[in-house]
Amino acid sequence: MDPRPAQSRFSRHSSRKSMPPPPLARRATIDLPSLSVNPILIHKFLSRQRSSTGFDAPIHWNMALPPSTARLAAALAPADANANGTRWSRVVAVSPQSAPSVTVRIEGIERPVVVFPATIGYPIRIEDMLETIHSVLRYEAFEALGVHGLLPGDVDSSSGMGNVAFDEAATANAIQRKFPRGAWWGGLYESADEREVWVLEVCAAKRAHQRS
Repeated sequence: MDPRPAQSRFSRHSSRKSMPPPPLARRATIDLPSLSVNPILIHKFLSRQRSSTGFDAPIHWNMALPPSTARLAAALAPADANANGTRWSRVVAVSPQSAPSVTVRIEGIERPVVVFPATIGYPIRIEDMLETIHSVLRYEAFEALGVHGLLPGDVDSSSGMGNVAFDEAATANAIQRKFPRGAWWGGLYESADEREVWVLEVCAAKRAHQRS
């Protein structure tokens, strides 16, 4: 018996005629369906908005500092709380509320950021977005300084940073070195290249100060 594995009865040189390929579509591009049943929308507080001077962002935040320092624009002060009296950062960040995650790309950062709710089974809130983005900026900034793979609270004796590796001052300094022109929140806008992906504009300090 031939020890070689069995081969198909018809080789590519078989005389059997193959079916012709299907005709090409007339359109050069095909509209793809949305990745989810309902397209994911971002709350207006998070979005980049067109203004008389270009673009503006409702949230004023130097992302080198903790998310607790973020403030809502003075013009939106009446909307600081919703009908239930919830602080603006606790407002649901995406629609539909059942969205399990949202993908964000940060200008200047190669890898995408996937934001999940802080608590499983609950919606993603604005504070979840800010906390996740700040954590990624912190991680990327320390990576650029040669401090690899640390999480908040970790100790890296080899770097000489010890227990203060992730205190606020060290984090702010690292992010400022990563973004020397400034790392102010510029708002989210829809990606032109990827479906259901949002891009975070990172603004220079001068532009951000002009907003305040």
